[in-house]
Amino acid sequence: MAETCIVVPTYNNARTIADVVRGAAVHALPIIVVVDGATDGTRAVLAELRGIEVVDFAENRGKGFALQAGFRAAAGRGCARAVTIDSDLQHDPADVPKFIEAAAREPRALIVGARDMKAAGAPRANRTGLALSNLYLRLLSGARVRDSQSGYRSYPVAETLALDCPPSRFEYEFVVLGAAARRGIPIIDVPIAVRYDPAIYVTHFRKFRDFMRIFRAGLARR
Repeated sequence: MAETCIVVPTYNNARTIADVVRGAAVHALPIIVVVDGATDGTRAVLAELRGIEVVDFAENRGKGFALQAGFRAAAGRGCARAVTIDSDLQHDPADVPKFIEAAAREPRALIVGARDMKAAGAPRANRTGLALSNLYLRLLSGARVRDSQSGYRSYPVAETLALDCPPSRFEYEFVVLGAAARRGIPIIDVPIAVRYDPAIYVTHFRKFRDFMRIFRAGLARR
């Protein structure tokens, strides 16, 4: 039985999901793909892939909902940890061992992949938003995290589910960090590669709407 699995939440990333799964598969870990109500060709692409578990929801419920479903599936497999990776190829599956090594050093930790947004050519608005998000998290919970919006993480499954954070959309990942910090779960950064390719990059994050959701969710969990 594997100690760690890989959870891939996905919504309308049919062009990139196969490359993400194939890249993750080289690490010989169980892979759980959570389809969050996709309306493109994602299901057809996944049907061509072997050796993965697919959790499929007919309606889009949001990334937080998909992540929690992935954690429950991981717990059902007996996995103590889940490495989460986005399905848009922004993250490099080759970085998975960094999370495994960090977890071996700190088994209780929630490990966050820290992107070098400036070096990757991310828009200034994205970098400013990240800096504000990091500051807001520190003010709310005391957690000092370099990349509070990174979706590339390693979660201790049982401890994360026990935080009882309500499933939601993008704000879930922010809320989990604050809840973990208040519960005394260590939060560790590891540097990761990041890619912004205009030809394939698709984001469902809406800056104003989702930042406001993060703001309100942060206040609600104080």
